[in-house]
Amino acid sequence: LEADAVAWSPERVRLLVPAGAVDGTVRIAGSESESNEVSFSVAPELVRFGDDLLPLFQASGCTSCHGGSGGLDVGTPADLLEGGNNGPAVIPRDSEGSLLVQKVGPNPPFGSRMPQGCRDDSCLEPGEILLISDWIDQGARGN
Repeated sequence: LEADAVAWSPERVRLLVPAGAVDGTVRIAGSESESNEVSFSVAPELVRFGDDLLPLFQASGCTSCHGGSGGLDVGTPADLLEGGNNGPAVIPRDSEGSLLVQKVGPNPPFGSRMPQGCRDDSCLEPGEILLISDWIDQGARGN
């Protein structure tokens, strides 16, 4: 299958994954060169905001703090796309560039790691952050 590159650097290539893609290896081919093969995996299933993320945000206390505070509301995909005082919290198909993922990760670009007051043992688990990332990389759609 062929895919369109949306961003690239010497270390990383971001592609729009075409329908029909499956786990396996990929190779990037340019006009004059070709990369080595690297492992690739497709998110196991479509992540749904209302079924998968909203309960996570509620259980983690995100919705009680971010129901509009600082201009940010995490209650709907539209709210996350609109963002708050620091701009959009989510950039569809760009989890790495999305503030939501950056703020729940171990090295937020500003302020404290979220959820507020979390310590290493009480922050979101890597699998939970991956779920958020998968939702964003799948286009950040609602249910």
